[in-house]
Amino acid sequence: MSLTDSSTELSHGYMDQLRLPMLTIPSKQGVSIDLTSSLAELIRTEFGEDPTNFRQEVREFNHLRESAVRPSRDNNGTSDIRRYYAQLCLLPTRFSATRSNMQVTFIWSDAFTEKESANILLFSETSAILFNLGALHSRLGSDLPDELRSACTHFQCSAGAFYLLQTSLAFQIATANNQVDMSSEVVAFCKNLMLAQAQECMVEKSLLERKRPSLVSKVAWEVSALYQKAIDLLDSQIGSQVAKKNKKLAEILTN
Repeated sequence: MSLTDSSTELSHGYMDQLRLPMLTIPSKQGVSIDLTSSLAELIRTEFGEDPTNFRQEVREFNHLRESAVRPSRDNNGTSDIRRYYAQLCLLPTRFSATRSNMQVTFIWSDAFTEKESANILLFSETSAILFNLGALHSRLGSDLPDELRSACTHFQCSAGAFYLLQTSLAFQIATANNQVDMSSEVVAFCKNLMLAQAQECMVEKSLLERKRPSLVSKVAWEVSALYQKAIDLLDSQIGSQVAKKNKKLAEILTN
């Protein structure tokens, strides 16, 4: 074994000892519902069409929702969530009535308190789906401790989902439900935590590849700053409700 091989092996061993498990965001749990009658009524009232002519399309939409509400823990799961989210965004452009409500009750549990909330607004469904997209990407990233580039991508996608949720009209309306996971502080916490973990993956990768110390130091400082932002958000009144599950580990990773 050459000196280079030996030092690389030691570097990997050292990183394994330092590495802490990445944090994941818990998912919201949705209740299965049948949208057949609701969609049939929309087709009848908005277009004057016989809903039975669209039976297959309605069945496929129902199946897509079920796949998105209970996604598989892989890239197929994120694909199902994205497809359903896209359909939810299109519904108001096709059925004007959905801009107010879907004549169906969507029931989702809070990701942190597990308290259920019922809402007839389509926006509540859209927000829940976006939240779960971020949560699933966080899990997939944590499942890849030895694939730093792929893990980084998942954490970035997770942060992107929470950012999209944070800046969407759906989120502004969903906050009226007073759910902890739909508060601006908690969503911002999730976003910053995922950004921090994405950057941490790059720090580890840079160390393994023996990048310039100045470069590693700069990225490491950014990681620390992002973790600190997340911790500061948990110091808010509503953020304290999720601090027991997340703050201690976040503080360890910051130090």
